[in-house]
Amino acid sequence: MNTLETYKPQVKMVDVKEICDTEHYWQPGVYIRKMFGKASHIYVGAEHKETHTNIVVSGSFDLMVNGGEPQLIIAPMVFTSNAGDQKTAYFHSDTVWLNIMSNEDDETDIEVLDSRYVIDDTPQIQSIVQTLHKLEQQQIEREDNIWLGQ
Repeated sequence: MNTLETYKPQVKMVDVKEICDTEHYWQPGVYIRKMFGKASHIYVGAEHKETHTNIVVSGSFDLMVNGGEPQLIIAPMVFTSNAGDQKTAYFHSDTVWLNIMSNEDDETDIEVLDSRYVIDDTPQIQSIVQTLHKLEQQQIEREDNIWLGQ
């Protein structure tokens, strides 16, 4: 069974930007992205281009890296993501999660930083999103409500 099929959150469909709001912080040579994951939601992240540090400040979630088996993450926790990692998370509770990335030229334009650090649309991400949409359709056919984002 696909590990994504184990998730059966009973919430409404919303736009991913609504459920994973971000704040941005800078200091010389460092960019920090603070993300807010909402309980009972799935977040399919982009593939990262460089290694970076993750700090989970509060909350808990199941984390799948590159489509692997889910790992339970409970705050507080610090871990490293490698270049090429793509993360999918199912949030058990409201979560605050920091990504700490190098920023040698002190860039502050979010679009420039996103293009520098992530690849938004890869075959792996497309496959995950397609699986989630199929699960969503199955839930609708059974008259359940499910949220699935990308």
